[in-house]
Amino acid sequence: MNLSFLTLYSTILLEICSGILFYSFNITTVEQTIPIDATSLRLMLELQNQEGLEKHSMSSSYVKSVMSDEVLGRLQELLLEAVLLGQELPGFDQSVQFPDLSFLLEESIVTLIDENLANSISFEEISIPVRILSQEALLEEGYEKGNVAYLRFQPPEIEDNAVRLTLEAKIYSHDSSQFALGLSGIQVTFQRISGDWQVVNEPILFSN
Repeated sequence: MNLSFLTLYSTILLEICSGILFYSFNITTVEQTIPIDATSLRLMLELQNQEGLEKHSMSSSYVKSVMSDEVLGRLQELLLEAVLLGQELPGFDQSVQFPDLSFLLEESIVTLIDENLANSISFEEISIPVRILSQEALLEEGYEKGNVAYLRFQPPEIEDNAVRLTLEAKIYSHDSSQFALGLSGIQVTFQRISGDWQVVNEPILFSN
């Protein structure tokens, strides 16, 4: 009787394990074969974009905590002025020759996107008219005009007593499959020397 009971018990366990394995296999198979429709894909991309915005916001908060807004604004002004007017940067005795400046000056006013900007940035010393535009406003204007050239600062990089700024030119094209077409850019490293901010290395010009 004990042998029969053990045999029955073993049979039941075998059936239960087989059922679990079959169920698990079906779940895995179904998960691998379910197609992702357009709505689900769009939702996934929106969530990823939102996550990126949150990380960017944290990065901006960190920058503001280690550097005053006034200092960051002044350094952004110096770089913008040198690019638009072809002037020298403090500590570097050669004028900046921005490759795609002509695209930016085709309009009566230069467009600067509001991303990564210091609140204190000013254009009083720049003789060329400059306006700050949000990305949403850029999209609307691009829809009306077709093409809009603009400048954008990348998030500043802070290392010890140095600040690296990158300014890039782009063109938003309503007819393009891409959001923006990259033009050229410039990367400059400022360092505080004897109380003054100066460029410590030769500015790097690049093409996107």
